[in-house]
Amino acid sequence: LDHYEVLEVARDASPDEIERAYHVARSAYAEGSLATYSLFGERDTEALRHRIELAWRALSDAQSRRDYDR
Repeated sequence: LDHYEVLEVARDASPDEIERAYHVARSAYAEGSLATYSLFGERDTEALRHRIELAWRALSDAQSRRDYDR
């Protein structure tokens, strides 16, 4: 998955859409979330949270996003 797929947004998503998707993904995979309780082990959940943070860092900053898109 690339960063856009991790956050489930289109490549032409606006900064607001990316931020919204980040918060939704973060909530869905937060510690103690029912979504992760039975579906993923702790290691898998931690890896997902890490991927979400990496995607957010790359896509939330305009210059980082341009670099990533190249």
